[in-house]
This record gives sequence, structure tokens and C-alpha cells, in this order.
Amino acid sequence: YTVYGTATNGCKSLLASSPIATIATLVSPTLVVTASPASVCPGSAATLSVTGANTYTWISPSSNSSTISVSPSSTSVYTVSGTGTNVCNGFKTVTVTTFPIPTIAVNSGTSCAGNVFTLIPTGASTYTFSNGSNTVAPTTSASYSVIGTSAQGCLATASAVANVSVTALPVVSVNSGSICNNSVFNIIPTGANSYTIIGASNPVSPTVSTTYSVIGSNTAGCVSLPALSSITVYALPSITVATTPSTNVICNNSPYSLVASGALTFTWNGTVNSNSISTTPSVSASYYVIGEDANGCLNVSTIPFTVNPQPAITLATTNTFLCAGGSSTMTASGATNYTWTTNSNASTEVVSPSVTTVYGVTGDNSFGCTKTLTVSVNVNTIVMTVSSNTAICEGSSTQLSAIGATSYTWVSNSSPFGVITVTPNTTTTYSVTGKDAKNCLHTGAITVTVNTNPVVLASTSNTIICLGESATLTATGANAYLWSITSSTNNTGSPLVVTPSNASTINYIVTGTDANDCSGVDTVSVKVDKCTGIVSLAKANSGIRVYPNPTNGSFTVEFVNGLTKSIEVSDVTGRIILATESSDDSISVNINNFANGIYYVKVQSNSSVEIIKVIKQ
Repeated sequence: YTVYGTATNGCKSLLASSPIATIATLVSPTLVVTASPASVCPGSAATLSVTGANTYTWISPSSNSSTISVSPSSTSVYTVSGTGTNVCNGFKTVTVTTFPIPTIAVNSGTSCAGNVFTLIPTGASTYTFSNGSNTVAPTTSASYSVIGTSAQGCLATASAVANVSVTALPVVSVNSGSICNNSVFNIIPTGANSYTIIGASNPVSPTVSTTYSVIGSNTAGCVSLPALSSITVYALPSITVATTPSTNVICNNSPYSLVASGALTFTWNGTVNSNSISTTPSVSASYYVIGEDANGCLNVSTIPFTVNPQPAITLATTNTFLCAGGSSTMTASGATNYTWTTNSNASTEVVSPSVTTVYGVTGDNSFGCTKTLTVSVNVNTIVMTVSSNTAICEGSSTQLSAIGATSYTWVSNSSPFGVITVTPNTTTTYSVTGKDAKNCLHTGAITVTVNTNPVVLASTSNTIICLGESATLTATGANAYLWSITSSTNNTGSPLVVTPSNASTINYIVTGTDANDCSGVDTVSVKVDKCTGIVSLAKANSGIRVYPNPTNGSFTVEFVNGLTKSIEVSDVTGRIILATESSDDSISVNINNFANGIYYVKVQSNSSVEIIKVIKQ
């Protein structure tokens, strides 16, 4: 090689003093590189070896060893240079192929408790399961992991997780019970969505006591453990019926009785609840009885019977209504033989009852069947009643009455009325005739006894007395006495002591009544004088006077002490009806607006208190 140089001014130099440069080309070493193994899984190691030089330099990873270990995560090219006996280097590359890491997926799902669930992984060639198998049977929800290895033997870096949700098995409950033979039983399971009765269909009808297994499924398809339904089968009761008559042949409307046995309760023809019935059937038919035993089982028995006709008997009566003493003829026909309630066997019977009577006749026919007809012969029940015998006092009147008829005639005065008034002077008997609505006649009589009135005499011990004094009144001639003063009742009895409170002439009238309740009247007079200077009704202990007492409503309270006096009037209940205060020695009090009765007058002055009972009449 020759070389010139050019300055900055563009001048070119002469050839270098050593115009010729000689370069010797050396031979680079030939490197031989091997990879063992040449293909690896990511992260796995491969050994790289180089020969053919004296020294070596690996670029990445940096190393001067003839043998290095690499763990590529992906396919990688490795470069190495080698130096031999001269300065020349040889270069060589080697490729380590990296297999892909498998990505594992596995199925999740729902399983019934205790059922087998199959794990199905994908993405690898072989798999390892955390529970050692790809089939699981969890009783509660669980998670399972799975690791996969590719066909090149690469292990997945992450495991896949299968989540298995466990659905609880339905818990089935089922009813048990009992039925009667030839009946059906409805098995009613609960706890699931659908049910299967093993070996049968619902409802069941076993003829002997049987136990059925029932399984149920929920909406997830989970099947329960079997539930047992135990069904007891009872035999039907054996019904027998005894009849009277036992031939079951009866006459129309004749008694027919049936008595059932063999069960606990019985129902005849669906209506009568009894072990027996008694009927009077009119046509041939059948009775059936349903018997029920203690288990509620039912059985039926049917009893046919024959009904023969009764004789076509008729009964004619000339008169079904009689007045007392009348008669009626009764005639029977249509039968072979007759028997009357009067013990006669003729077809015709004449009767004269004194009271309304029901007569019957029984006829029989060729079947031996009988029929009885009755007729009521009514005897007039209308009764005329008259008032009882009575007694009156001399000069009095009384009413006599007759009732129950529609028209009347009194013998004494031919009065047509039911009630008359009489005033006999002596004891008299009155007769009356009545005709009722059925045109029957009645008679009656009433005796009126006339009692004489007593002669009453009245007298007094004193015909003139002072105000405040008493007189004794006496009456004779009767049993009981009632005294009055100018028509105001005063007292009863005899003798009677009176103490008039007013100065006047008082007429005492006495009415005397004897044992017959007849009365007489007499009058006695007593003159009452003020008798000036005589103090009456004085209260010796306090000087308080209340007069008149009894009073008709107005009275005077007198207390001569010159002091203020407080007066209260109260009734028998203690209620104060009047209160006043005055310094007068004589105070007028008025209780006219209050009812007659007993009142109490309380008079208080200084330390003196007096309570006096006052009668208002």
C-alpha cells in the first residue's frame, strides 16, 4: 500500500519515505460452538461449549470460559470470539431455541354435594392436579389448582384454578299415614322441586301396609337421599243388619226397624246417624247403611224390603160437633174386619161423648195389613162462667158478670148484657142464661149476701181544753176505727189521745169498720182555747220552743235570750235545706216548698245547741 498526504493548502506530498506498506493477512481460528441442549424451556439452562482457539470471549453473557451456562427466556443467539496463535480472532454464533411456556386453563362449575365433578384442563400435554386426580367429590364449595407440562416438557409458570360450587342436596320430607283397604293415599313430599316414588306412582293404593321410598331433585338437578312414607292399611269393617220383622216384608206405613252392628258409627241412607232406625215405609225399596270403625274405615250393607198395601178403609161420621148430650153415628168401610177403640167389631158405631173425644177404627185385609182411621167428635168446649158469690154492705151496689157466651138473659131483669149492677136490700140469688157462638145454651147463678152496717158512736173525755192539753177520743160499735179532722186523716184506733195545736173548735170524724168490712160514721167536737198564760211545748232544758209541730210548712222558733241565733233545717239524709241567722227571739221558718216528712231544726246561740224534730204534713 502507498500513501500521499495533502496539506490544507491542497498541496500533495511526495510519497512517504517508506512508500510501500506491506500487510500480512493472518488466518483467523475456526471456532466450533455447541449448545447442549440446543432447545430448552424458558428459564431452563443450556451449556454452550467452544473449541478451536486459545482464548475465548463471550459477548453476552460476558465470559472468557470455553463453557458457559445460559437460561434464555426466549430463543436467543449467543456470540463468542476466539484468539489463536496470532492476533486474529475467530467469531462464531450459536442459537438456543426456547420452547413456549404452556398457558393452562381449567373448567369451573357447580356440583351436587358428594357428587363427582371432573376437572378438564387445556393448554398443555400433561397435567398435575392439586388433589392428585382430575375427579373430585366435594361436600362444600372448594377450589382446585392444576399445573400443565407441554409436549416439550415445559412446565407452566402459573397454575389454573377450578372453582367448584357445591349445591346442597335437597332434604326431602314425606308424609306417612293410614288408609282403609281399597282406598288411595296421596304421598305429599316436600323439600325439592320434583319427586320420584320408587316403584310406584302417586297416589298409591296398597292393599297391605307398605313403605315407599321417595327421592327429590332441586333446580340444580341434585338428588336427595330417599325419604320413607309408611302407609298402614286397615281392613274394612264387616257390617251386619238385624231387621224387625226379620222377613223384611211389612205392611204399608207399618213399623220397620233395622239395627246395624260391626262398626263404631253408622249412617242410614246418607242422612240418619244412628246404629238403628225405625221407619214406616210406604213402597218397596232398600235401605243402605254405612258403618265406620275406629280407624275411620267405611263399609256398606244394603237391605231390600217389600211393602204390602193397607186396606182402603174409609170412615164416615154424621156429626163431628156436638153440644153436651148430643150423639154421632160413625160408619167404616173398605176392609174385611173392623175393631173400634170402643171395643166394638161392627162396621157402624153410635157415640155420645161428654167431652171432645177421638175415636178410631182399625180394618185388616188379606195380607194381614191393617189401617187405622180416627175421627174427632168435638163436644162444645165453650164454658160460660159467672162471677163468684159475693157479699156487700147494706145500701151498696155490686157488679155481676157472665162471660164466655155471645148473648145473655138475666132472670131478674131480662138484661141482655154480660155485666149488670144490682143493689139488693136482702140476700138475693141472680140467674142468667147464655147462648154461645155454637148455639149451645148455658146457665149460671150468683148469690149476693147483704150485710148490715155497724152503728158507730164517738165520745170525748173533754169537750173543752186549753191549747197544748190532750183529750181522749173513744169510738164503739165496730172492730177498727179511722179518725179524721175536717177530712184530714189523723190516726187510727180507739181510744185515741189528741193534743190540738190550734185554738178552735175541732170536729173529729171516726169511721168504724166491722168484720164484714161494712162501716159506720160518727163525729165528736173538741173546743180548744188559747188559755192565755199557759206555756205549751216548752223545752225545759234550753228554753227553745218550736211550734206548731206537726206543721203544714210554716213554724216558729222561739228562744228568748237576746243573742244572735243560727238556725239550720236538714232532712233525714242530713242535707241542709235551709239556713238563717237572726238576733230576734221569735223567728219564722217556712219549708212549704219541701215534701212532707221529718225534718231536723238545729238552733245554736252562744254555747247552747238544740236539735228538734219537726213533722211536716
